[in-house]
Amino acid sequence: MSDVATKEAPIESKGGYTTEYDVPMDTTYRCDRCGAQAYFKATHKLHSTPLLFCNHHGNAHRINLELQGFFIEDQSDRLRKNTKPDSSAAA
Repeated sequence: MSDVATKEAPIESKGGYTTEYDVPMDTTYRCDRCGAQAYFKATHKLHSTPLLFCNHHGNAHRINLELQGFFIEDQSDRLRKNTKPDSSAAA
């Protein structure tokens, strides 16, 4: 489980996921599996501490977590916001 305290209350849900979030996860949020920066937060009404995952592990575990009733907050869209298409790729 993560050592990072929850900075905001999760959006109420009965499972599922969202890309809507109040507070972006910063570099202090680390993946519980590998220690990379977290972009996925999985919360459950029966657990007080969220599970945090990097983009890779968040995508790998998303379906199983949703089936168990976890609410997934997906902030991986932040990875794509500042990327520009490679101009050398257009040929």
